[in-house]
Amino acid sequence: MLSNKLDRPISLELKIETKNSILETVITWATGSTIFATVQTGAQAYKYTQGSIDTVIGKTVFTIRPFAGLNYNYRINYGGQYYYIESIEEINRGEGYKIIASVKESE
Repeated sequence: MLSNKLDRPISLELKIETKNSILETVITWATGSTIFATVQTGAQAYKYTQGSIDTVIGKTVFTIRPFAGLNYNYRINYGGQYYYIESIEEINRGEGYKIIASVKESE
């Protein structure tokens, strides 16, 4: 059960693309929800691929409860940094999600 482990507040922000008056794409971020997560960073983060466990270095893993509509158009605001979603994995048939994300250096 995830509820005992989810102790870090994070904000999920949705990417919105619009066009300005000269038809350039303008990206804004709308705060969707503030939820609680388990956060694992660096060498403590693991990615499961084809039955094996790979250590994910330089990435952060967020474990959250189910969130309707979660996709790659969201980013995570945690501790004043923005993390961009690279992988979304379902946990135990809808118990929650494991999200692998990283900070972009060019922001």
